[in-house]
Amino acid sequence: MNILNVLSKLIIDSKNGRRIQRNGKRLRPNSIRNYVMLKKYLVMFSTKYQFKLKVQILNGTQLQFCNEKTFWNDFYFKFTKFLYNDLGHRDNNVGRNIKLLKSIFNYINEELGYNIGTFHKRFYSPSEEVDFVILSPNRINQLIHSTKLELILDNQLLLVKDIFLLGCVTALRYSDLSNLTDSNIEPINGSYFIKIKAKKTNISTRIKLPDFAMAIINKYKHPSRKQLLPFPSNSVMNKRLKKLMEYCGFTEPVQKSRLARGLTINLFRKNNETYRFCDLVSTHTMRRTAITNMLYLGMNENTVRQISGHSPNSKEFFRYVNFSQSILDQQINIYHDALKKSTLLE
Repeated sequence: MNILNVLSKLIIDSKNGRRIQRNGKRLRPNSIRNYVMLKKYLVMFSTKYQFKLKVQILNGTQLQFCNEKTFWNDFYFKFTKFLYNDLGHRDNNVGRNIKLLKSIFNYINEELGYNIGTFHKRFYSPSEEVDFVILSPNRINQLIHSTKLELILDNQLLLVKDIFLLGCVTALRYSDLSNLTDSNIEPINGSYFIKIKAKKTNISTRIKLPDFAMAIINKYKHPSRKQLLPFPSNSVMNKRLKKLMEYCGFTEPVQKSRLARGLTINLFRKNNETYRFCDLVSTHTMRRTAITNMLYLGMNENTVRQISGHSPNSKEFFRYVNFSQSILDQQINIYHDALKKSTLLE
């Protein structure tokens, strides 16, 4: 049984809904694209190294078991080496592909009904927590109130600034934010709320909007457009965000690194230059900034989860909780001050 043929079937079954998640939901398009990319890597690997990707159905003999165990141990070592050395992948990319591989073995065992063993359970999936940048409350205030920015920014960057601010107060994913229409705005007792069901999680949220956010929405209202604002594509928005942050002067150096085989690899811009804060800002920074600042300014975790659309037990939620060094310094100073004022009991 060729694993590439099995993977092709898995991709087709996922696209047409015959293969679903354990919670009964269809696989998201991005998840299917990851399987497509894995297939591409496996083809490249097997072609370059003449490695035959055949899965054997176990017949119960000890000899076959030992041979298969050796085969898949060899495969894991060579394929991960290919991902690291030939493709230059880091731990997270390698780990994601190994997890997908393990799901293929589970698919063969559990859904196709063939006993091919559990050798895949020995495949280790490396991972790392990737650092990201957020904007402090002071910088958000600067974006909201700076009259200088209004004078120096062109219409494109003014739109980017307004979209960014809207994202920083709603904590919505960019995909959800860009699909908002008038029907998502709900007036209640003189205030305005965004009500939305997150596309990724299907969790419904209602988020109160500050006055400046409603002013942004009203500023861009147009009868010929369904969306509240004329949102650029994600890639265009990312490029313009970096330019906006550079105009704002958010250019302090920031070390960027990744893990490869557990070792830290420092990354640099062209000409071996250190990354700047503005270089690392993206559409996802809006959501991370919102969640982090909500927590920092005193909102409890359950409330923030309800706004962000994360489930109560979501591990992903804590990936967004990132405090900048200045915030950490403020918190440790509070602790130090408390120690100075404390009276030792005799």
